[in-house]
Amino acid sequence: MEDNNDKVLNNMKYLIQQYQAILEWMNSHLDEDGICRSTHKQMASHIDVSQAEISNIIKNLIELGCIERIKDLDVYTLRSTDLSHTPIFVLYDLAYLIKKQPNLSYAQQADILDISFTELEKAYGYLTFALS
Repeated sequence: MEDNNDKVLNNMKYLIQQYQAILEWMNSHLDEDGICRSTHKQMASHIDVSQAEISNIIKNLIELGCIERIKDLDVYTLRSTDLSHTPIFVLYDLAYLIKKQPNLSYAQQADILDISFTELEKAYGYLTFALS
């Protein structure tokens, strides 16, 4: 039986895999102008999630600075396929730190993880999602 720690880690892994799959899809479907014109339906079908989930992932990838939406259209340019520079990437380290040292302040956690307080806040948002 899966314990809570395993469940959280598996949810985090799944979340990161979804984000990476969308970035890889977009990267492999860029036109000659560097624009991904794939529909949410096509992307959803590729990674086997709902179109609503694709919309949420894309919204978050825009916030993370990985992709940019062109005007009010549903077409995107890829800014980065590397999630390691984003708050989502510190999820494993944050979960481990909380488990090992649960009484640290947010400032101490940010210091130990070598990220800004704002990045820590964003990471907590993703951690909250992984817990659900």
